[in-house]
Amino acid sequence: HRCAHGGGGGKTVVAGAANTGRVEDHPTIGAGRVPEGSTVVTTDPKYTKIVYWCTNANAFSGCATSLDGGATFVQAPPLFLNKRPCSGATGHLSADSAGRVYLGSSSCGTPEVVVTEDGGVSWTQSVSSKTIAGYCHDVEVASDSAGNLYAGWIHAKFSLPVRAVSSGHGQTWRP
Repeated sequence: HRCAHGGGGGKTVVAGAANTGRVEDHPTIGAGRVPEGSTVVTTDPKYTKIVYWCTNANAFSGCATSLDGGATFVQAPPLFLNKRPCSGATGHLSADSAGRVYLGSSSCGTPEVVVTEDGGVSWTQSVSSKTIAGYCHDVEVASDSAGNLYAGWIHAKFSLPVRAVSSGHGQTWRP
């Protein structure tokens, strides 16, 4: 994806997050602090947070990270591994106070969340619900000051909002 960098100089930013060579859609951008213990180091002292840019390309999702405030991006490892390609649509990025970053999806009707705890070096996938199917679209994720995560999606059969809660940084979920 190419866009003019506003605010001076007209820089071009290249951020092909899904890295499929096809149209990238449903972009989300967010920033999170560098997690403790991470090997990632930001390169511009004016921008101390990691910038994450994620998109989908029909059936696949991908992210890119920037360590210089968004001037340049580097492709991150694949998201949502071992999936049959149904839909790559994701929710919006969410970061907690410790620098963990979350992204939800409901591809193939299974509400899932991926998390990076190391600044985008690796991503771990977890299932928010094995019993309540999601409409093949967004799963939104938010965190509170106590470190709890909340995943929300639309019930596939009844078109009503559903949520799951995690007190384990997205590794385990409860209704």
